[in-house]
Amino acid sequence: MPHGSCPTRGSVTGEPLIQTADGFTLWLEHVESTDVGQGGDQLYWLMWYAQNGIPTIPLSGVFDRDQLTEMVQQLMRFIPQ
Repeated sequence: MPHGSCPTRGSVTGEPLIQTADGFTLWLEHVESTDVGQGGDQLYWLMWYAQNGIPTIPLSGVFDRDQLTEMVQQLMRFIPQ
């Protein structure tokens, strides 16, 4: 789901993972890679956006699907059942 008029694939989900009371949002997004050897459409990042839709940080960590799976598993172990 693209943000605004950006032609990239944008967000993985149709809604933010987090929306703060003051309007900031956190999204899991597809990373467009020009290097085929870097995972193609399997690269992601987490990005915070301000109320005006502009990213709040200039850089973000890029990870692949396997790393995302590991991240989710670790978060599930962290969350009390």
